[in-house]
This record gives sequence, C-alpha cells and structure tokens, in this order.
Amino acid sequence: MKVFSIKTKVNALTSLCLVVGLTGILALLSWIQVDLKRDQAMLTSYMWQTELARVLQAHFKMEILDWKDALLSGRDAEAFEKHREALLDQERLIQESGKVLSGLLTQPSIRAKADEFMKAYEELSGRYREAFRVFEQSGRLDYQSADRTVAEMDGRPTELIDEIVGSIEDDFDRYKTFRAAVLFNEQRDTALAALIMFLG
Repeated sequence: MKVFSIKTKVNALTSLCLVVGLTGILALLSWIQVDLKRDQAMLTSYMWQTELARVLQAHFKMEILDWKDALLSGRDAEAFEKHREALLDQERLIQESGKVLSGLLTQPSIRAKADEFMKAYEELSGRYREAFRVFEQSGRLDYQSADRTVAEMDGRPTELIDEIVGSIEDDFDRYKTFRAAVLFNEQRDTALAALIMFLG
C-alpha cells in the first residue's frame, strides 16, 4: 500500500479547495447574472408603466384644456370644431393608453386605481358628449349650461391619474431600494468567497 506524503496531501487538499471555491464563485456569478436579467426586465417594465401613466395623464389634462377652449371659442365655428376634434382625439388616445397601461400593471392596488380611473373617465366622456349637445342646442352661446353638465366630473379622474403616476414611481423606488440591498449582499458574498478561497 502506497502512502502519500504530506506535501501531496496538502497539494491535493489545496487543489480541491480551489475547485470548490471557484465553483462557488461561478455559481454566485451565475446567480447574479440571472438577477441582473430579471432586474433589467423589471426596469423596462417600470419604465413603460411610468411613461404610459405620464402620457395618459398628459392626454387627460390636454382633454380638459380642449374642453375649456371649445367652450371659449364657441362663437367661432372653425375654432370650436378644431377644439372639439382635439378633445375627441385625446379621448381616443386616453382609451388606448389606458388599456395598454392596465395590461402592464402588476400591482393589484395600482391596477384597481387604473380601472377606477377608466370607469370615471368613461362617465366624464359621456358627460362631455352630452354637454356638447347642450352647447350646440344653445347655438354655442350658453357655455355655462354646458360647463355645468360636466361640473366637477374631472376631479376624481384627475386625482386617480395623479395617484397612479405617484404609485408607480413609489413602487419602482421601493423595488430599486430592495434590489440594491440584495445586489450589495450578493457582491459581498462573492467577494467574501473569493477572499476565503485565496486565503484558505
């Protein structure tokens, strides 16, 4: 029976430790790579959600301005029609953006707000159409009666879209904070494993 020398045993043990250490480091690096890909997908998703929510918010606020402008330009048929068409264009864009945003939202509470916004918005859109009929029946002179038809109807949708934008941004900030802590821990663990491997 052949007996290995101490030098051979130490070299074998050192080699085994190097292999185990390198395998561990490679596993950690692979795990970090998977995390980075997931983070990149989440970052893209949050960016799209934020952008769409802001676009929806901008279209909604433009629609409110188009409503006011249509009423103010009532006596000028061409200007009135221009603003009414702009309002209808904004309505179409809001409906399209709202559907896409609802499909992207992953947080149930934010999705519920988006659904509530779209419902309140649909009610407001119906009121705008009714108000346009009232306004046109008056020969586009009685803007006050038309405006009373939609009075304060834009308040709740405005609150909701502002809350949606804020909620998405807050959710994203929480995700970034959490992921930064996780990434720090993974980097620390990888560095510690490398240090142990080279010192051990």
